[in-house]
Amino acid sequence: MNRRNLILLLVVILIIAGGAGYYFWNKKGISDVPDASSEGGAVSQEGPSFFDTFFEKLGSSDESKKQAGLKEYKDPTGTFRIMHPPAWIVRGEEGRLLKGASLTSPELLNQYSAEEQQFVKGLVVAAAESEETPEAYYKNLIAGAETGQTEARNLTVNDYPAYLVKGSVRGISYTIYIVSHNNRIVYFNYRSLEETSAHQNDIKRAIDFGPYLTDFEAAVNSIKFLK
Repeated sequence: MNRRNLILLLVVILIIAGGAGYYFWNKKGISDVPDASSEGGAVSQEGPSFFDTFFEKLGSSDESKKQAGLKEYKDPTGTFRIMHPPAWIVRGEEGRLLKGASLTSPELLNQYSAEEQQFVKGLVVAAAESEETPEAYYKNLIAGAETGQTEARNLTVNDYPAYLVKGSVRGISYTIYIVSHNNRIVYFNYRSLEETSAHQNDIKRAIDFGPYLTDFEAAVNSIKFLK
């Protein structure tokens, strides 16, 4: 056998040996993979589940993160609840027609003296029973009083029927929501500005609620009726 034929023979042998090695290695690898369909059922899991790690990587939504940092206010009658910044100070409010609470930022309150703080009210909320629509309830509530109304419309708040009113009267720019469900009414009121002229001897300067309007709206839109 000459040198040329010897080299060709060695190349063929190497190719055959390599192919056989790959075949048996691959066959062994496949046989080592656990078979969940074999007798004994599912194979026990080692390490964290894909489902857990996948959703952990997604992370919480912005809304859930926001909700996680809020505090719940539930009215004393158990009619509804809203979410609000945890630092807000809740104080009881009672009038001739409505009884509820005011929720106010301590940052805003601290801009005024201890004597003045009782007149500084952020978001005011109250509950009542009524079979009226939100619009009819509001119109009966104001009973022809001067409102300086600039906007009024029906809408939904968190899927509940509602009535929105905005206006400006005697130096007070305000927003009112009336929200209803199952013959129950929730009344919201917040101001964007109370000018100095709106106050007599209680506060000697204006109250600017501008920095808190987004929080007021978020609290209104978080309403959930419990009855």
